[in-house]
Amino acid sequence: MGIRKYVGSEKQEEKIIKAANRASEVDEVIRECKNDQGIPQPSSYTPSTIINNISIPPSEANTNTKVCLLNTLPSPLTLCIQAPWPNLCTIPISERLVVLRSILRSIEAERQEFIRSVLFAVQTRFDRMPRNGWKEIQSYYNEKFSCTETIDVLKRMAHNKTEEEIRQEENGERRRIATCLAEPCSLTDATRFISLREKYLSNIKKISEEEIGKVVVRTRKLPNELVDTTVLDLINRIVGEYADSHVPMTITDVARIIQTAQVCYDDETRKERPRSAWKESIESKISVLKLSKDILEKARRREELSSSQTKSLKKIMRE
Repeated sequence: MGIRKYVGSEKQEEKIIKAANRASEVDEVIRECKNDQGIPQPSSYTPSTIINNISIPPSEANTNTKVCLLNTLPSPLTLCIQAPWPNLCTIPISERLVVLRSILRSIEAERQEFIRSVLFAVQTRFDRMPRNGWKEIQSYYNEKFSCTETIDVLKRMAHNKTEEEIRQEENGERRRIATCLAEPCSLTDATRFISLREKYLSNIKKISEEEIGKVVVRTRKLPNELVDTTVLDLINRIVGEYADSHVPMTITDVARIIQTAQVCYDDETRKERPRSAWKESIESKISVLKLSKDILEKARRREELSSSQTKSLKKIMRE
């Protein structure tokens, strides 16, 4: 038990020392940033000493003071309230951007590794990107390397993707789409394509004649597993051709193009159920039962029956 207590006290002591060192580093960064902005600082400023969770001013603390460590590690909230230095939780947004600028100036890396190095340093300092931090990084990056990259490109570069890889990926996606649209199709697909195009043109003409708010067409919502990819590819080609020849100028035009495509897909893939003949079947059974009833009544009254009625009577009696 004594050994465990001694080891535990050593670990607690190490944690407290690390927390104090971390707070002093933050204090040093804030003072440097304020000096960069020209904010005057007292020449006699020195951080206070914390003994048993009690803040002692520098004038009262001497070099011979012994620090008495507690058996329990103080919470981060206690350190944030009692410590005289500004903690990360109390740094204003403007000062966070100042710290971010100092981080950007301190990083010396190549263009491809610069964003990843910045992101690592920012996460180490703030645990997350400060507000408007990406705009600050974009401005500094474009000025440093004389380029005009967007924030989305910089974010993708931060996730282990270089600019060349991003461009290759985008070009590959464009080539894949172009190849898909230019693939030759069979005679059956060509016939289906022509019929779908005629149907699409007639439907979009009808939809365009009405107001967009009055066109209410209920289409099915299908999971990905039930989508007919052949019909979908053909409709995509038709929509592409129509958009090239009739360039949409408003959101309403785009909505009509998409709505017509949905209607065409629904009409092409909807399977018509055969009409049930249950009503006719029941009516025929009722008529047969009525005839059987008439024959039985004639036989009970011992009326004369024809040969066909006699055969029907024998059949009824067997059943």
